[in-house]
Amino acid sequence: MPALVGNGLLHSGRFFEHLMARDKLILIAHFDPAGALTRDWLTLLDALRAAEFADLVLISTGLNVAAFEDRLTGIKVVVRENIGYDFYSWRHGLLEIPLQGYAEVTLLNTSTHVLDADKFAGLLREPMPADARVRALTVSWQQEFHAQSYFLQFNRAVVQSGVFQSFWRDMRPVSARQTVIDLYEMGLSRHLGREFPIVPIFSLGPYEQFLMLRRGLKNASKIPATHMKEAYAFYKTALNPCLLLWDCLLHRYGIVKKQLVRDNPFGAPIDELRDFVARCIGE
Repeated sequence: MPALVGNGLLHSGRFFEHLMARDKLILIAHFDPAGALTRDWLTLLDALRAAEFADLVLISTGLNVAAFEDRLTGIKVVVRENIGYDFYSWRHGLLEIPLQGYAEVTLLNTSTHVLDADKFAGLLREPMPADARVRALTVSWQQEFHAQSYFLQFNRAVVQSGVFQSFWRDMRPVSARQTVIDLYEMGLSRHLGREFPIVPIFSLGPYEQFLMLRRGLKNASKIPATHMKEAYAFYKTALNPCLLLWDCLLHRYGIVKKQLVRDNPFGAPIDELRDFVARCIGE
């Protein structure tokens, strides 16, 4: 049984029963090989706690709680066995927390650098539109249409639905990362998409589609302007918006993916970004 930690104290059993003080739940899946919370995420947690609009739960596969307990006051923290990646952390919370009182549930993971905590906290504070059921910050068509799992939101009707509950209840831990993506990241969209529309917060207009093509394809400059829409529709299955539109996401929402900063798979000019990230996370 995982250790349940709240405000630096060990708990068990009825650990989550005092949640539901607010209409929103934010459930954060944390992973860091050194067991650390970087300065940018600590700043975000401070901002979210101070704003008092959501119950905050952080589920980690190895957080050094003793090193950060003074920054975790008011946040429920679970330290669990390192199996199943982020989806299994979310599963633990979603199956253990009484969800019926929440109007919205948001799932985050720590695969992003939070470079403007106020912007990102502002996004989290905004209520979902009345007609929204399932939202992701970005959606991708790579392999198949799916909500990118670093930021997911569900309204009350979805959370209380049988299709939502069965997805998490039937989940089993998987050790291969690509299998997790296939079964659970894409599988979540397949599973919920049968009953609920999945929409992005960051909708791509003609300019963003143009940027995706120019940055993601070697021969994009040869595509005539009159064929950009058709070209995007054809090539979008090879394009990842959260990596190719990193500067748009940073400008609007204050985050960038760690994968971009670490690997820079498309050769983006990010030297200044890397310097700024190092300052924000405390390196």
